[in-house]
Amino acid sequence: MKRSRDQIDGLGAELPRRGIEDLALGKTAQLTYDVQYHVRPPAPADVTVEGQDVNERTFERGCAEVAPACSTSHRMAMPASTSSRPYRLRQRPVLRLWGAWIQYLQLRFKTGEPWVILGAMSRPLRGFLLSFLALTCSLAGCDFPPPADVPGDGSASGPGSGSDAGLGSDSGSQTGTGHVQVTVEAGSGGGAVTAAPGIQCGAQCTADVPIGTTLSLTASAPAGSIFIGWRGAAIGCGRALSCTVPVAADVQIGARFAQQGTAAWALPFAGAGGEGVNSVAVDPSGNAVAVVSFSQNVSFGGTNFVSTGNAFALIKLTPAGDVVWSKPFNPPSETYPLGLAIDGRNGDVVLWGAYSAGLDLGGPSLLALPPGDTKDFFVARYGADSSFRWQHAIHASDNDDPGMATSVAIDAVGDIVIAGAFNTSIDLGSGPLTTTNGEGEAFAGKLSGSDGAVIWSKKLGGITSGLFINVIAINSFNQIYFGGSFSGICNVGGPNLTATSTDGIVFKLDGAGNFSSQLQITTNNNSNPGGGEERVVDITTDASNNVYFATNSYHGSTPQSILLGGLTLAGAGLKSEIVLAKLDSFGAVQWANRYGTAADDSPKALRLLGDGNLAVIGTYGADIAFGTKSLVNAGNADGFLLRINPGTGSPTFAARIAGVMNDQPTAFATSGGTAILGGSFQAHTDVIGIGLDGVGGPSDAYIASIALPAP
Repeated sequence: MKRSRDQIDGLGAELPRRGIEDLALGKTAQLTYDVQYHVRPPAPADVTVEGQDVNERTFERGCAEVAPACSTSHRMAMPASTSSRPYRLRQRPVLRLWGAWIQYLQLRFKTGEPWVILGAMSRPLRGFLLSFLALTCSLAGCDFPPPADVPGDGSASGPGSGSDAGLGSDSGSQTGTGHVQVTVEAGSGGGAVTAAPGIQCGAQCTADVPIGTTLSLTASAPAGSIFIGWRGAAIGCGRALSCTVPVAADVQIGARFAQQGTAAWALPFAGAGGEGVNSVAVDPSGNAVAVVSFSQNVSFGGTNFVSTGNAFALIKLTPAGDVVWSKPFNPPSETYPLGLAIDGRNGDVVLWGAYSAGLDLGGPSLLALPPGDTKDFFVARYGADSSFRWQHAIHASDNDDPGMATSVAIDAVGDIVIAGAFNTSIDLGSGPLTTTNGEGEAFAGKLSGSDGAVIWSKKLGGITSGLFINVIAINSFNQIYFGGSFSGICNVGGPNLTATSTDGIVFKLDGAGNFSSQLQITTNNNSNPGGGEERVVDITTDASNNVYFATNSYHGSTPQSILLGGLTLAGAGLKSEIVLAKLDSFGAVQWANRYGTAADDSPKALRLLGDGNLAVIGTYGADIAFGTKSLVNAGNADGFLLRINPGTGSPTFAARIAGVMNDQPTAFATSGGTAILGGSFQAHTDVIGIGLDGVGGPSDAYIASIALPAP
C-alpha cells in the first residue's frame, strides 16, 4: 500500500495482532486492540479519503468519538477544521505493559485547537497508562496534556464524552457483562430453550455475556408438549419459536410450555363480590383480550381493581398469560359489556354492550342517556395498546327495556356488524327503526370501523316474532351469519317462518344487509308437538365458508326429536341438551349431533382451532358421553371442553372443568392449538389440571389457556 510521507510520518507495526491495516488514503483503520488517540481536527482541503473530505473518514472497530457520535456500527466521522495545515500521522512508542502490547498512536493536527482524549481500555488500566504515557511523551518532546475526563467513563462532559462516547460500544451503551437467567416452565409437559452464544436450558440456566450481545433464542417442545409463549425480557416475541433479546443489563427470560391436553396457565379473578368473564377474543399474535365484570374490589395479575358496584374492565394477556395492560371502568349504574371483537388487521379492540346511565368509556365526554330511555347501546373502539379511538351511542327511545346487547363482529375491511333487540324505537344513527310497543324485534347494522358512522341498519323479525339474535359470524366473502331464536311468525327477508314454540334460527345476509338464506331449528313429536325450545347460542365459519353452530335444546321431561334442514335428530336425554351441526356454504346440513343426560346440559360457544378442528365449551349436569369420549360429573354443573372432527362431527377429545359447586365456562376463543377459556366457579375448581381457590362471594372467575392435543 502506498503511503505519502506528506501525510504519514510513520505507523506502529509491532502489534500482537495486526492492529492497523493500511491506515492511509483510500483505506479505513481496522482496530482490533484498545488504542488511545490524541486527535486534532484536520483540514478537509488537505486530505481526502475515498474521494471525499477527510471529515468522512471512519474507524470501524474501537472507534473513539470526536464528533459526531459513533453510530451503532461503531464507525466515527472525523470532523473538518478551518485550519489549512496538512494532516499528519506521527508514530509514538509501542508499549509492552503487563505482558500485553499496547499501541499508542498520536494523531497530531498542527493547529491551536485542544486535544480530545479517547479511551477504550478498562478504567484502572487506562488511568495508569495515561500517566505513564504522559511521562514518556514529555521525555520524547511531545505535548501531552491529559484531560480531566476520559471517554467511556460516563463522567466526561466535553466533546466525545458522556453518553455518546466509549470505544467498542453503541452510543449510550454500557460496558461489562450482563447476567442472563432463563427459566423454562414446562408444567406437566416438557420443553427446552437454546440460545447463541452457549445457553442450553431444560429447567433453569444462567450465563454471563458481554453487554451489547444479542441472544438468539429458540424454544423446542418434545412430542406431547407445546410451546405456549415467552415471558420476561422476551415477552415481545409472543408465541414465536425463535426470539432475539439484546443484553443491555441483567435480564430474566421465561419460556412457558404445557403438556397437550392440560391447562398451560389459569389465573383467578376473585374478590369478595361477584366476578365473571363476559367475553374473550384473540389477536393474530395470540394475545387474548377479555371483558371481566366485578361488583367489589378485586386483584388480578398484580393489579388492584376498584369497584363502585357495577365495574368492568378490559384486560389484555400475552400467550403466556402475563398482563399487557388493563383498562377498568366504573359506571354509575348497571352496564352490560357483552360483546368483544378484535380487528385482525391491527389488533384494535371493539367493545359492544348496553348501559343505563351516563357512561365514561375513556372518551372526551360521557355517553348520555336521554330522558325516557331506560337502557341504550354503546360501541367503543380502542387501539391494540388500549388507547381510545372513538365511541358511539345507539338510543332506544322508549320507557321499557329495549333488550340487551348480544353480538358484535368485524369484517375483513374493519367495519363492525352489531345486533340486538328492541321494543319500540331505536336509532343507530341513520334514522329510527320502529315496532309496536311491547312487541320485541331485532335490529342489525353495520358501522364504519374508522369512526362508527352508520353504513346500514335494519329491523328484523316482525312485530310478533320475538326474534332475539345471540351471535354473529362473518365468512371470507363478508357474508354475515346471525343465530338466535324466535317464538311467533318471523321474517328476516325471506319467506315467513312460524315457530312451534321457541325455535332456533340461522340466517345469512350479504355485506350490504340483503337477505341470502335461512334455516329453522324446531322440535316435534306425536305426543307433545311443539313443546321444545331451541336457541342457537354460537356460530363460526371456516376457510371454505362452511358454517358450524351450537344449539341449546330444551324439552322438559318428554324427549322430542329435533328437526333442521330435513334432518331429524332423536332425543338423547331430558331437560336441556347440546346440539352441534355443520352447514355447507349453500346452507345444506352436512352433519348434526345431539348430546345429553337426565340433567341440564348446554353448549356455550364454539370456535375453530388452527388445524381446522372444531372446539366447543359448555356445561353438563350428570355423567355424559360425547361419542366415545366420556366425562364424569363431580356434582352440580361441570364445564366441558370438546374437540370435534369438522368433516365427520365425531368428538376426538373431551376434558372437564370441575369443582365442588357450579362451574360455568362463559367465554371462549382459540389461537393455534390452544383454547383461551373464561368462566366462573364457587369455592374451588380444577381447570383441566390447574386448581384454583375462590375467595368467597356469589362467584369467582378465571381466565385459562388450554393446550389441546394433536388430532
